[in-house]
Amino acid sequence: MNLETIERLAERMRSGTMELLELELGGKRLVLSGPVVAQDKTAIVSQAATQPQLRGCDEDFIRAPAAGIFHASHPLADETFEPARLVIEAGEPVGYLQVGAVLSAVLAGERLILGEQAADCGSLVGYGQALFAFERVL
Repeated sequence: MNLETIERLAERMRSGTMELLELELGGKRLVLSGPVVAQDKTAIVSQAATQPQLRGCDEDFIRAPAAGIFHASHPLADETFEPARLVIEAGEPVGYLQVGAVLSAVLAGERLILGEQAADCGSLVGYGQALFAFERVL
C-alpha cells in the first residue's frame, strides 16, 4: 500500500460515502473511520481493543497525525534511546511516521514529559492512535 492509495481512501472517507474501512495486507492493518454524522455517534479509534491500557489518570496521549508505519526514533539513526520520562520541548520530534518513501516527524505540541510508549516500533498505526503517554509541564 502506498501513499496515493491511502490518500484516495481517506478522500473517499471524507466524501461521506463510507463510514468505516478496515484493510489488512501482509499482517499490517489500516482502519479509517468516516465523518461522524450524528451527535450520539463517536469516532472509531484504530485498534482500540489491542492498545495497552496505560496507567495514570493525569496522562494524555500524543496521537498519530496520519496513518503510517511508526518509528520511535529516526530509521537511519544509529542510536536508540529510552524516551520515557524525558522532557521534550514544543516542536521537537517524538517519533516518525513512514508511508512508502515518505518519512514525517511526529512533533510535540507543547512542553511535556514523555511517558510510556503505546505503539510498537515498526507497527502500522492509524490516524489518532495513541503513540505515547505524556504529562504536561507547566
